[in-house]
Amino acid sequence: MAFFLMNREEWLAKRIELENSFLKSLPFGKRFLKTYDIFHILVLIFYFLLKICFVAKIGVRNSLKLKIKNFTHKYPHLPDQLKGLKILHLSDLHLDESIEIQSILSDKIKEVSEVDLIVMTGDYASSSLTNKSVILDVVDNISKVLKNIKSKYGIYAVLGNHDGHLLVEPLEAIGIRVLINEYSDLKINNNDLRIIGTDDVNSFYTVKASEILTYAKNKFSICLVHSPELFNEASINGADLYLCGHTHGGQICLPGGMPIICHSSVSRKYAKGLWHCREMIGYTSSGIGVSAVPLRYNSRPEIIIHTLSK
Repeated sequence: MAFFLMNREEWLAKRIELENSFLKSLPFGKRFLKTYDIFHILVLIFYFLLKICFVAKIGVRNSLKLKIKNFTHKYPHLPDQLKGLKILHLSDLHLDESIEIQSILSDKIKEVSEVDLIVMTGDYASSSLTNKSVILDVVDNISKVLKNIKSKYGIYAVLGNHDGHLLVEPLEAIGIRVLINEYSDLKINNNDLRIIGTDDVNSFYTVKASEILTYAKNKFSICLVHSPELFNEASINGADLYLCGHTHGGQICLPGGMPIICHSSVSRKYAKGLWHCREMIGYTSSGIGVSAVPLRYNSRPEIIIHTLSK
């Protein structure tokens, strides 16, 4: 097993600066005022209106209808040694938003039982930027959930826009390898599988996140990014599979699943589900938990199992 490790002291200093900033840092040089508080107030007003119209209960029930989805991705150039590799993808747990979802997630994980690899693409809690008690509680709950499944080649994770630097050490203490603009080469049946992970690029983007994607060349590569914002760069650099989340599939969608709000700077084509860019296959998870309000409409929570094939 080989790792490309970035200078974490350098990353930490920059991450703390960005966490304390009033601006979001996104790819392409975009920087916007953080409007979480204003957005949260508007969402709460919306939630109140739904409650008095007696439809909020439907949204709450929808948010707990966690499903397992299976996809088989065919790659003509897939090394024979990686054929049949089964990857469990978890995203946007937001375990501090719902007590019920943890129990439901644990039961669903038991149904899967065993996979080759587990990957997690951020937002483990909504209040994990600075709240140490929330961080410790959520990491403990993640540990309990993951005890219900075996992963032959380990667990890899990246940070989301709700995840602060304080989350890294507790996650790694329970055996989760957090990739922060880094890659790891896994030796599987004498063939390397390269796993590339970036820091969050929706609020805490730095050029290091783009630079690490250049290592996708020459090996079968899986990119873990919290959001779909780097899909084009990953594709240009030869990545094979891009796994992300962040959007919650819209969380509250129009009939037919059309998201109202995606919180993403890229096309809605990449906001949920399976998509393609050049030769790269991508998947944007609708996530497991909820954010802002405990509601889902036309966007069910999901656990995804990706199987590699030729």
